[in-house]
Formats: sequence, C-alpha cells, structure tokens
Amino acid sequence: MAGSLTAIVAIANAIGTFACGLLLQRGFRPQTLVQTGFTTLRVCALSFYLLREFLPFGLQFILVFSFSLFGGLVAAVVFSQVSNFSAKPIAISTTIGLVLQFSATSQFLLPPLTASIVLATGGWLWVGVLMATLSLTGMLLTRILFRKAA
Repeated sequence: MAGSLTAIVAIANAIGTFACGLLLQRGFRPQTLVQTGFTTLRVCALSFYLLREFLPFGLQFILVFSFSLFGGLVAAVVFSQVSNFSAKPIAISTTIGLVLQFSATSQFLLPPLTASIVLATGGWLWVGVLMATLSLTGMLLTRILFRKAA
C-alpha cells in the first residue's frame, strides 16, 4: 500500500508539469501559475506538518499529493521561461544547465537537512516551517524576476 501511494504522489508531479504545459499553451500567465504553485506549496506544507496529528490520513494524503502536483507546476514554469531570462540567446543552454544544477543540489541537500531537523527537534514541525519558508522564498524571487523582465 505504501509503495502504491508513493508512486501516486510521484506521478502527481508529472501530471502537474504536463498540466502546466497545457495551461501555458492556452495563454495562462507564467507568473500567475508560478505564484499559484508556490502559494499552494506553502499552504500544503504548513497544513501537513503543523496539523498532521489532527488530520485524517485521507486529508494528509491529499495535501502531500497536492504538494507534488503543484511542485510540477512550478518546475514547468521555470523551464518554460528560461529563454526569457537568459542574458543572450546563446546562453539559453547554459541557463538551463544552471537551473538543473540548482535543482539537483536542492534534491541532494534537502533530505539530509530534513533528517537533521527531525533528529535535532524530535518532530516534523520545523520541516514544515522550512518547506513553507523555501516556498515563500521562491515566490519572492520569482516575483522579482518577473518584475525585472517586464
């Protein structure tokens, strides 16, 4: 059962990425999509980690599923906008590489950081605060980036 639920959450990320591509093709503003994504990530992280003990399993799963789904939305917007934020057209591939390096670095560093937080505090509360803070940071950085591009 746990393996199936984990697979569903992983697939949610791909669905979010695909859905975002469709929304972008239909004219949705990238800034709106990324801000919606980060807002949802923040709400899901805070709700799951702060209220986990009080929520039924089904609602916990919906929050984790939504976190993964909207994480895919954020990733799709970031990659779709690389050409708009590269210094020159010749630098697009370098900019994509830089985005991939930051993504890989965070995927490498966040699991041990999460484990350290749980070990040091004896609970998951501060992991939720970290995830919400990272989502807020992403939201603010993309807001600045889109403002400079306008």
